[in-house]
Amino acid sequence: MSASTHDYLIIGQGLAGSLLARELVALEQRVLVIDDHYKSSSSTVAGGLINPVTGKRLALQPGVDYLLPAAQRLYRSLEEIAGLHFFFALPMLRVFQNAEELEFFEKRMEDPAYAPYLQPLPEKSLLRDVHAPFSGCIQTRCGFLRLAEMLEWLRYQFMIGNACLRADYKHEELTVSSSGVEWHAYRAKSVIFCEGFRGALNPWFSHLPFQLARGEILDGVPDRPLHPHDHIINAGRWLLPEPDGHYRFGATMEWDNLDTRVTEEAYETLLAAFHERFPDTGFNVTGQSAGIRPATTDRHPFIGSHHEQPAVKIFNGFGAKGGLLIPWYAQQYASHLVNDEPLDPAADIRRYD
Repeated sequence: MSASTHDYLIIGQGLAGSLLARELVALEQRVLVIDDHYKSSSSTVAGGLINPVTGKRLALQPGVDYLLPAAQRLYRSLEEIAGLHFFFALPMLRVFQNAEELEFFEKRMEDPAYAPYLQPLPEKSLLRDVHAPFSGCIQTRCGFLRLAEMLEWLRYQFMIGNACLRADYKHEELTVSSSGVEWHAYRAKSVIFCEGFRGALNPWFSHLPFQLARGEILDGVPDRPLHPHDHIINAGRWLLPEPDGHYRFGATMEWDNLDTRVTEEAYETLLAAFHERFPDTGFNVTGQSAGIRPATTDRHPFIGSHHEQPAVKIFNGFGAKGGLLIPWYAQQYASHLVNDEPLDPAADIRRYD
């Protein structure tokens, strides 16, 4: 039996693999996405938060002026095609954790670059349900994705186009040669690994400095309506209002225990954090999930070709900011592969050669 021929095999159908595959198909490339149907994807359990200003120092994401419009365009386009609602644009109520964060906010308000993204509280009543001794602010141009639903729809589109295969991929089954790659009955010019945290175990890319971070999230319903109900609330941990009245609350951050099983310890930690920030509100838990973020030590993605095997490539390392970063980088990398457009040097893995 002759092997099937493709331009690219893509390993992993999380957000990175899905959006890169879509961009390559749009450039008339023959793509096959190989995935174990979310057994190893943190995308399906992640909060999908899109937030241009993050961290204790309220730091503006570098490149946000092109990253955010690219993400918004893509998600709106997918919604229009699918007739479904994946992307929820909501302001964020940011509750300061200490006096230092308040000082950083006051400094940011003096910088014109932050004007589209940070605003003073329009009214103190926004904090009435939140324990906020250091006050807070409003972060604009934020939102979140319903990643599981979006990835399921994209998987269906790939299946319609015979561009998706549900299978357990094993590295030892891949043959790499000067003419390309071969896996079982499938041949391609290149393979692109979009494996999320499993990229740290990839024999071709294990030298890259991943910084994996495990996180757990609770799903549930508060026992009374929370104000403001139409904002994401970030009070050390974030609270996302789902359209059906449920909420997602998270996330924990752990670097030692790197598996995807939920734990009683995280359950208790998150419940305690919820009650600390919303002292007069109970939280009826309906679910708990865990995932591992594929972050990197220098906070830039891992994109490019192996230094000795150019047919072996990677598109990974987006961490907790995948919803914001991946749309632009997927478009750029697809253009790099097909049209030889330059690759962002900050993301190119050649920085570690």
